Amino acid sequence: LITLSLALATSVTATMSWSLDRVANPTEDESDAYNRITDAMNAAIARWQPYWLANKHCTVSYVPGIGTADGNYNGNIRFGSDRQYMVEGYALHEIAHVLGVGGGNPRFYANCQNHEWPLASMVIAKYYGQGEVLHCAGEHFYPYGLNFADEFSEENYARHCEVVDAMIRDGM
Repeated sequence: LITLSLALATSVTATMSWSLDRVANPTEDESDAYNRITDAMNAAIARWQPYWLANKHCTVSYVPGIGTADGNYNGNIRFGSDRQYMVEGYALHEIAHVLGVGGGNPRFYANCQNHEWPLASMVIAKYYGQGEVLHCAGEHFYPYGLNFADEFSEENYARHCEVVDAMIRDGM
């Protein structure tokens, strides 16, 4: 019964759209940031596309005063001026916040507190071994949370999407 429900859910087509807030006459710094952010977001959205279960829109902005990048459940992502954060790995991480990881989502915190991640933990165990589970740390999760640049790889990007998809199915 669960397998049938999951199979039906994955056949649903949904999309994620995003827009980048831009100033009318950007400086050289802003133009460079817009290009880097666009590349990062396009790569992240393309990687996520097979997993979408619901329509979602993100509003992305360049805010030089932000130290890194941040995203929230309301659908907002902000990138600061540090170019090292304008890459696919951090875009994927921030999209996870938009989809419900931390960022004020009470279901994320409840599942973390109660260790209620059966599907996500199955994904983790598939790659890490029997008995391994999803762990929460404040607004984040691990493994595969893409919390740091040393976690970035093609393999981990795909696994990140798979884990977050399972977290959504777990009721996040």
